[in-house]
Amino acid sequence: MLRSEKDPTIFTSYEAYKSEEDFQAHLRAPYVREWLEKSRPMMTDDGIIFPSHSNLYPNNPEK
Repeated sequence: MLRSEKDPTIFTSYEAYKSEEDFQAHLRAPYVREWLEKSRPMMTDDGIIFPSHSNLYPNNPEK
């Protein structure tokens, strides 16, 4: 969890998964669903962004 130095009310959570399936399994986990439910009222309209990136370093031999 990261907190903005310019605006202490802005937080960024950074997570990485090996596959889309791993990411979807994470979203189905009870503790994640609970966190999303409880934190959603504190978020702006664009509060959750799910970008897709490829790992460059360290080298990922599976991809």
